[in-house]
Amino acid sequence: RNRVRRMAHFVVNSSAFGIIFGLLILLNSIMLVVYVEIDMPELENTLETAFCLAFVVEVFLRIYVKRSTFWSSLFDTLDFLIVVFNVIDVIARRTASSRIEGVELLVAF
Repeated sequence: RNRVRRMAHFVVNSSAFGIIFGLLILLNSIMLVVYVEIDMPELENTLETAFCLAFVVEVFLRIYVKRSTFWSSLFDTLDFLIVVFNVIDVIARRTASSRIEGVELLVAF
């Protein structure tokens, strides 16, 4: 167990981790603009689900490594809330034919 924690600590604190997730955030933002220009709901749902899963993994890895200090950072707490709203939005898109009004606005924030 200690070995897993050390490995997670190494991964989360590596510059590659920050670069990869920074690029994913950038790519996700670009895709939001693309979705407005093209009407491909299946592609949008698939990509949004993939981005969401990646961000969930990222946040939970950071929580696992930082533990209680994660919540003392305003940035980390805000990041967690954004991921939670993203999960709600993805679930709403997958389970309902229409989007939950207001959730998309919160995720865009």
